[in-house]
Amino acid sequence: MRRIAGGRIRVLEWGVLLLAVSLIARLVVIQVAGHKQYLAKAKNQWGHKEPIPSLRGNLYDRDGRPLALSATTWRVGIATSRVKDQGRVCRGAARVLGLDATQLEARVRKAGGRWIRLAPEAVLCQGGIDTLASLEAVTLERLSDRVYPLDGTAASLIGFYRLDKSRDGEQEFATGLELGLSEKLKGRPGSEWRIDTGLPGQSMGTQTIEAPEHGRHLLLTLDVDLQRICEEELARGIDECNARGGVVVVVEPHSGEVMAAAASPLIRDRAREGGDPAVWTNRAFTGLFEPGSVFKVFTAALLLRAGAVDTGTVFDCSNEDFGRFRIHNSEEHSYGPLNLMEAFAKSSNIWFARAVGRLSARDVYDGLRDFGFGARIAAPYGALPSGLLAKPEKWNIRTQATLGIGQEIAVTPLQLALAGCAVANGGLLPAPRFVREVRDHAHHVIERAGEPQLRRVLSEPQARLLRLAMARAVGHGTGKAAAVSWTRVGGKTGTAQKADGPRGYMPGAYVASFLGCVPIDEPRLVILALLDEPDRAHHYASQSAAPLFGRIVEGIRRSTDWLTGVAGPDPALTLVARPTPSASVPDVLYLTPAGAAEELRRAGLALGGGGRGGLVVEQVPDAGARCAIGDTVWVTLASGQPRLASDGQLCPDLRGLSNRQVDRLAARLGLAVHVRGAGYVARQEPAAGAALDTVEAVTVVMEPRWN
Repeated sequence: MRRIAGGRIRVLEWGVLLLAVSLIARLVVIQVAGHKQYLAKAKNQWGHKEPIPSLRGNLYDRDGRPLALSATTWRVGIATSRVKDQGRVCRGAARVLGLDATQLEARVRKAGGRWIRLAPEAVLCQGGIDTLASLEAVTLERLSDRVYPLDGTAASLIGFYRLDKSRDGEQEFATGLELGLSEKLKGRPGSEWRIDTGLPGQSMGTQTIEAPEHGRHLLLTLDVDLQRICEEELARGIDECNARGGVVVVVEPHSGEVMAAAASPLIRDRAREGGDPAVWTNRAFTGLFEPGSVFKVFTAALLLRAGAVDTGTVFDCSNEDFGRFRIHNSEEHSYGPLNLMEAFAKSSNIWFARAVGRLSARDVYDGLRDFGFGARIAAPYGALPSGLLAKPEKWNIRTQATLGIGQEIAVTPLQLALAGCAVANGGLLPAPRFVREVRDHAHHVIERAGEPQLRRVLSEPQARLLRLAMARAVGHGTGKAAAVSWTRVGGKTGTAQKADGPRGYMPGAYVASFLGCVPIDEPRLVILALLDEPDRAHHYASQSAAPLFGRIVEGIRRSTDWLTGVAGPDPALTLVARPTPSASVPDVLYLTPAGAAEELRRAGLALGGGGRGGLVVEQVPDAGARCAIGDTVWVTLASGQPRLASDGQLCPDLRGLSNRQVDRLAARLGLAVHVRGAGYVARQEPAAGAALDTVEAVTVVMEPRWN
């Protein structure tokens, strides 16, 4: 019996041992070999991974006023099939969401076990979130919403951002700067692990796996006050002129900061305009138009920087015959002989078409490209066109002449405004700037805009001379309606018939524009005002775009600080603390740079601009003006001898010149001049613009005073 009992014990021992070994082996398989597999199964039973959305960065204007804000909202619902205590759940949810508890209970009973939505986009505090999360069967879905505090103001510039969720996943929709600056704004999402319990709708909290990286906040160059003024005045201008639409662009000329960009159609209510994609395209950046006479600013710039003309260059602006084609002035004006400043003020097509013939086709093309025309602008706004500027090999017989008057070329409003900045700031073409600062999500500044990107396209004296011409166009020419009483402004009008592709021009359809600087002596703002297809009574820019510019300037002065303290045209408004030693500016026209420098040195003044060769053809300030001792007189030179026009050298305009100025100009041109009297030229024979081929001498009659 003992032997049998001992055998049974050994069998039992071996059985226990085998069982232990098998358990250990199974444990090894589960804990080591199958660790990942069984851990994944366990995790699926007591938890699940959820994304943590990143918050999109906010947009602010240059003064920190909010333009676009990100807000976290919650989509709240109830899975009615899981509700056990209907009264408690409905009372708790109704209290947080501001609903009627009795009505909510009725909805839950009628749902028949279906999921129902309580709030599509609820804004909840943390206490409300915790309360809803503790209620059985209540579901919470976190959403990221975009809020625009200014509603329609600058809507097509700022654009919109929307994140749509569907069964196929998330899809983003964006326009404007929201799209162009999305890389800085969007951030990177994170993830978290939500720990479940055996009870439906309840959990034990979350563990962060990867924290989200929220988007950057951006301070734009946009000024909300300027934008509102531009939008209000543009709407008024469109209404008064019965125009099809319009654009206003405001740029700070030294930095290229785009401070306002109003374009029709203007959006008043974002919610109402959401379904029409066309209204979200800002035509200040995407619109193309043939500029017309406003382009003469840049034709004159090319001529001056090449030394092809000077302020004394005269063309007969009644002669429309260009050989194989004809060009006429607006309204068939027959101006007769005009010099540069007169032609600019009167906007003579004939003068500029003839003058541009002194340049080569390549000089014209390369010069316009230097000013940014025909080239795409680097700006964070989608679908920016480069404009239309054909290469010289594709030009026809009249292309160069018509380019000189702003035809056969298409530009965007932003291109034109930036090119105007080069005239305003002394000759430097800026790249556009839209962002001033980049901040992290805690609003710490991590990046500021660096030095502006500039390219010199004009000398300072040339730019100053162009500003004088723009001031004259407002004071005595086609831009009179742009003038304001409290400071000097300058600009150029443009009335361009709308092109209709290969079929020529559309009858009765015009684009009226005005490109101006304020104040003209020390420009702070460059403003382009444009109206598309104003009615017949307002189709000239002098009747529509120029007054629009003037009203915008008045609004800026009245409502902002941008034009505070500008110099006025009335010397009586200038306060002087104590007398300052001054000198009378000597006449240095038609002197060499060395001779001009010596004359100015004797008067206690300095020479600015100039160069090594050529003669002085323009000086700023004019002779006789009073300047503080040590001030700089800026001069413009024409290099070499003046080139002859195709029909021969024309008689210069001598009216108003002093005896010495007449002598210098005559010596430069090789003219014999008979002078009668002393003082200033009142009359001349032959008249300005006459051919000099058969003239032996020019006779001038001087009077003691020039009026």
